[in-house]
Amino acid sequence: MISLKLGLNFLPIKRTVILELKLDKQQKADLAAAIKTYLVDELDVEIGGLQCEMLLEHLGEVVGPAFYNQGLKDAHAAVLRRMDDAGADIDVLEQSFKVKQLPHPSPRP
Repeated sequence: MISLKLGLNFLPIKRTVILELKLDKQQKADLAAAIKTYLVDELDVEIGGLQCEMLLEHLGEVVGPAFYNQGLKDAHAAVLRRMDDAGADIDVLEQSFKVKQLPHPSPRP
């Protein structure tokens, strides 16, 4: 389990939240295997499965918040774009209205 301490800057009040990202056993094993393969193929370094899992945990703690925060920013931008589109759709639906002109009163003698 990876715990991330995040400052949520897009909220009106800045809050710190502890977010626990849980990977199931298969995801963790797949990611550890990918790290192990990368280390062997690219860096000619061999480490064991437990060491790969420890490295995965460390990478999650160190770089995880940056990726998570970027994901939040991307999601926020996508929502804002959709809101702009919805606003434009609503503007198209607006109907004009006519104001009936009242006759001008005659000048009083």
